Amino acid sequence: MVCKSSLTKIFKEVTMSDKFKEAAQNLCDDERTIALKERLDYVDATESGIIKQILGREGKPLSNKQKFIYQTKIEPTLVEKCGIQGCEKFVPAGTGYCDSCQIEYVE
Repeated sequence: MVCKSSLTKIFKEVTMSDKFKEAAQNLCDDERTIALKERLDYVDATESGIIKQILGREGKPLSNKQKFIYQTKIEPTLVEKCGIQGCEKFVPAGTGYCDSCQIEYVE
């Protein structure tokens, strides 16, 4: 039997993952390329191969299995929260700060 607090935790994890997926899907091509290049150093060999295929010039489409791995393991990691505490904006992986916080707090 799953207690209520466990269900709440599971729901929050799914919701957070969905928010990251949605933010990743909204990246423009340039942001997606930056994030994919950033992720190359942090993924396993299979994921690395998929990323290299996406970034490659051949334009070879992904297989269904590769699409599944991309959508479930790679895509949600292409964004992260802005590095300023309290900011809820998503930024491409490796960027660090959203444009507003970059101007206000970093520069």
